[in-house]
Amino acid sequence: MRLLRRRIVSLFAAVLICLVMYGGTINVVRCVWSFFLALAASTDQSCSGVEDEHPKLIEDLKVLLESLFQHTSSSIALHVICDDDGWKSANEVIANCQLCQDKKLIRMVEKHKIKDLVSSYPELVSVLRKKFTKEGSYYGDDLFVITPFLHLLPIDKIIILDVDLKFRADVRDLWSEFEKFLPSSVIGVAPELSPVYYHYTHQYRKENPLTKVGSTEPKHMQGINSGVMLLDLEKIRSQPELLLLQLDPLEVERLHRKYDIWGGLGDQDLVTLLSFEHPDLFHFLSCGWNRALCLWWKRVYPELFEEWNKNKKPSMEGRRELQMVAAACLKMADEGQVPEEALHHLVEVVDSLLSSDVSQIQEMLVLPFSIVIAKPQMKEKTRVLALEGLKKIFQKSVPYKCKWSAISDIFSLLFRRLSDREQLQLVSEVSEEVKIATVECCEAMLFHAPVMSIADLYEPSFSHRLAHGIFVLLQLIQKEQYSNLRLESLKCLRTVMGLDRVEEFTKIKIAKSLAEFLPGVSIAMEKVINADHKQHHAVAELALVTWGEMVSLVMQDSIVKKLDKGQSWVLDTGTKLRILIERMKGLEVHPHRLVRLALVSFSARLLVQCRESLQNCTSTLVDILVTLSSDSWMEVQEEARKQLHDASTIVGEVKDFQEILEDRLFDISSHLHWSLLSGNDEMKLREIRLLGGYLELLGLSVNKVLNSSAHLHQMTQSLVNLAELVPQGLAIVETAQHDQKWSDTGGSGTPFSSWRQFKHFHNQIVWEELQRVCHLLGAYGDLFILLDCFLAIMREEKHARRKEAILILNQIIAGQRKEFLQNCKAEGMRKEDLRGLIKNLSVEYVDRSVLGPLTESSPLASQASHSLQTVLLLEGLGYHSEVLEEDYQPVLVRVLCPILEKAASPVSMVSEAGLACLQRIAHSTGCSGIPDLIGRNVDYFAHQACIRMRKVDRYPEAPAIVRVVLQYAQFKVLPLVVEIVNEAMQSLDLHQEKATLYIQVFRSYVTWLANCEQAVNRELLPSSPTPCAPSARKSLAEILSERITAHRIAKLEAQEEERTFEEVQDASDVPEEEQLFENAEDIEKKTPEHLQLVSNAMEKCSHLLTLGGRDERLTLTACETVRGGLHVLASHEDDLLPAVHKEGAIKLYTYLGKLAPNAIWLILSDIWCHQSQLLHHQSPSTFPPILLCGSTEEGSDFAQNISAILQTLHGQS
Repeated sequence: MRLLRRRIVSLFAAVLICLVMYGGTINVVRCVWSFFLALAASTDQSCSGVEDEHPKLIEDLKVLLESLFQHTSSSIALHVICDDDGWKSANEVIANCQLCQDKKLIRMVEKHKIKDLVSSYPELVSVLRKKFTKEGSYYGDDLFVITPFLHLLPIDKIIILDVDLKFRADVRDLWSEFEKFLPSSVIGVAPELSPVYYHYTHQYRKENPLTKVGSTEPKHMQGINSGVMLLDLEKIRSQPELLLLQLDPLEVERLHRKYDIWGGLGDQDLVTLLSFEHPDLFHFLSCGWNRALCLWWKRVYPELFEEWNKNKKPSMEGRRELQMVAAACLKMADEGQVPEEALHHLVEVVDSLLSSDVSQIQEMLVLPFSIVIAKPQMKEKTRVLALEGLKKIFQKSVPYKCKWSAISDIFSLLFRRLSDREQLQLVSEVSEEVKIATVECCEAMLFHAPVMSIADLYEPSFSHRLAHGIFVLLQLIQKEQYSNLRLESLKCLRTVMGLDRVEEFTKIKIAKSLAEFLPGVSIAMEKVINADHKQHHAVAELALVTWGEMVSLVMQDSIVKKLDKGQSWVLDTGTKLRILIERMKGLEVHPHRLVRLALVSFSARLLVQCRESLQNCTSTLVDILVTLSSDSWMEVQEEARKQLHDASTIVGEVKDFQEILEDRLFDISSHLHWSLLSGNDEMKLREIRLLGGYLELLGLSVNKVLNSSAHLHQMTQSLVNLAELVPQGLAIVETAQHDQKWSDTGGSGTPFSSWRQFKHFHNQIVWEELQRVCHLLGAYGDLFILLDCFLAIMREEKHARRKEAILILNQIIAGQRKEFLQNCKAEGMRKEDLRGLIKNLSVEYVDRSVLGPLTESSPLASQASHSLQTVLLLEGLGYHSEVLEEDYQPVLVRVLCPILEKAASPVSMVSEAGLACLQRIAHSTGCSGIPDLIGRNVDYFAHQACIRMRKVDRYPEAPAIVRVVLQYAQFKVLPLVVEIVNEAMQSLDLHQEKATLYIQVFRSYVTWLANCEQAVNRELLPSSPTPCAPSARKSLAEILSERITAHRIAKLEAQEEERTFEEVQDASDVPEEEQLFENAEDIEKKTPEHLQLVSNAMEKCSHLLTLGGRDERLTLTACETVRGGLHVLASHEDDLLPAVHKEGAIKLYTYLGKLAPNAIWLILSDIWCHQSQLLHHQSPSTFPPILLCGSTEEGSDFAQNISAILQTLHGQS
């Protein structure tokens, strides 16, 4: 029997056992156990027999703890769950048990109160007591309903044991049952061996005759016994539906009502009902783990009791079978032969034996397996079987029963069989299965060996065997390709070096032994860690952990002084380790986050534990943590920053940590230039991250470095040189399309960023890190010093690095944005100083010597470079607005016109940059977009535009600026727009050579008016079609024919109306003067100024074209202006006809008939399309003479077509 139940009546306490992780790694977990002891010595007088049973409970607790300590050699942490009265008794028992042990097994004792667990769910406690306990009974205490609340404990897995138990095996074997859990399993229990639930569910079985509830088949239907119970609390907490099952009072009542159970055994009844309803949540243990001795139910159901227990055999201890197995093993050892069939049978026997049985005959069991392993001619399959059998023997053996002599011999045998027989420095050519089985067998043997035997492993007399074992494992780790084999070898190496089971009394001995192997192991681990990053990340991760723990064990400040090595050995070892640690910097960009996390732990461990012995490695370790503190993965970043904070308090005891950071930043600044310009992108990325990490750690202290002119010069020159731009692909630029509005992508985007190409790197991540460094300089550095430094670079004579200086300076200014300051928890500059600085910088940016245009005769390369520089300046102005936000308005007055000028640039990249800058400014200053921004500042712009129109020789881009404004302006700014266009009309008379520019302004104006009118019409009449829609437009011939036919009908009707009118007029007494007075309002009706401006623009276009010349661009622009004017005047009858009948228009169309026949045909079509709605009562004789012009032109297909149409129409009329 694995656990012997001594009594079940008078049960009053339970023991909770859980695994606790020390040291932060799973490997350390396996050797430290933590036990939760739950005791309740209630003083409730209604609970009869408590005072009488208390001494018996104390005795049971003593037996439990003594048997527990007897079968384990691991350290134990006790957590006692009890009330205030039970704490004193429990603490006394624990202390007495500790005194009876040869070595210290109890590591800590901690108290937990029962009421803290149950107080969170008072309603559920009430339901559990009502449904599963009986009033005034023994199980009425809160202790017997705590199982549903154990997930509140800060642990992952627990084992619950009744206090009336006696251990007969190592509790580690019970813990190994967790490994057999299915993914859905959260509870491990043994079945109830008495028919208690067969009795409790009799009513349910009576109502459901076909049910299996209460029977032994299947196993989960007979009920469970909570005396031994395993709970995976981590799974329970991660699945809310599981918490609902056990914490929802309604669900508990539903289960109780369904099965109609009235047991009264506390939360055991609840767990049993869950096993009925959800068997997939349970893992069922062997009956031997919860062997009950109570025979009370045998009197009630004798036959059923015998049937349920007939297959539950007790342990083989003291029986003849053990003697037979031992004798067979000795016989095979004497003969030196182990048949393969016998070997298979022996493995099956080991599987069936209990831990206590294996411990008794361990020495005999090992012999046959050792014989098989020792023979080189054995088949590999048989050898693997023997190794697996030997591993099971050690896994099941009680640690204190293992003898050192057997361990040492098998240790030597295993590694001797892995070595080549002729060359021991090479691993033998055997299959990977044999290698894995050998490594796992060695690990199991050492892990389950007693601590004192492990200590003998590091005696000087055994050092040559230990060295050979470590060497073989290192060979496997370095040269094997199979990742699982490498991982198992690493785990075995950790066990061999004692890293998983370091005890205080063995620490010095292990450190002295490992000090001899430190150089070789360190070199091997460095090769494994820095191997191809495509290897399994777990290998590099575990190798880092192993190497870090070994170095920290040997070089720990408190231990290295006791190694008797001398100060020179410590310094030499530290120097050599620094070389190897320097090579670890490549892992800072390892693709897997777990490797980078392991690197953080490695650096922090050495930095804290070996701060004196490895003092020359401090800067390197800090560099690694600083670089990883800006890692892209948040988990790595937070862990690195936490370790840096912890290290700053510890390392500061030796030397001020702030001084270390400042010294390192000085060093980095000194050689930053060559570090950034040499090496690949990964090296540049590392240096940039390192610089950014130190800037972030130092904060405002970075100004100490900036105050050094030499270091400031080095840093700024390095950043500028690294950011060297290549205007590649910009020599042939795309022409901007100003007819379409720029689409906003969010306000802060840079649609031109694809043009940004760097000479010294191509990885986008390098650019992102460079931005972050500049932002940190802007947030923490002195902006006045930085501004002076970069402006000096911009003003250099040859302007060779002006673009790069602008780029870096933009990112530095961006560091003052509110969101970035909040992220890095910086205060930023005072608002007044910041406004003044940005105002001066913005003026510098829009200076015509910097932002002004190049001439068309400039070389293409210069134009491309200048375009890129303009883009960067516009990007910087956008950052300025984001920094000042609404305070940017005074600066905007100075920079708006230059930005609009660039938005009107014919170069697509520059135009998009200008529009993006306007959008950024709009968002920053609280505007809804570019139209709103222009609307708020149009008064200032109108004044500037008028001045620039008069000085078009100096500002040739002025008309283009007006075009951009009209593209985005709203109709409410019409008066100011009219003022600007009037100024353009007046300036046209003075600058005829610039006629094309002014005609473009007119075209933009009429197009803007047409768009505004359509927008108004859509709002008022959303379903009405627009005038002269292209889909409804007819040909000119069809329009004229329809008009003649309509005129004939109208003429007959008019004659009839005329006779009627004369009769009415004779009868009327109204004098003619009164009729004239009634029409006076129409006569005095005045044309609106903006429409008169359209007519004037059309007249100007006619006049310019009649002057002669063959400028096709001017001709087509004028035609588009006229057509646009027709669209604008289409809804204004009194203004449309005069514009069409003007003498200048006649000459224009006559002239266009020669130069652009297609253009004149479109214009004529538009005229008749619009006039067809106006001339309902006019005869063909009143048609405009414009049509007669075409008939006088000979030798033209266009003229002939017009003449034919007109002749037909005149004949019909």
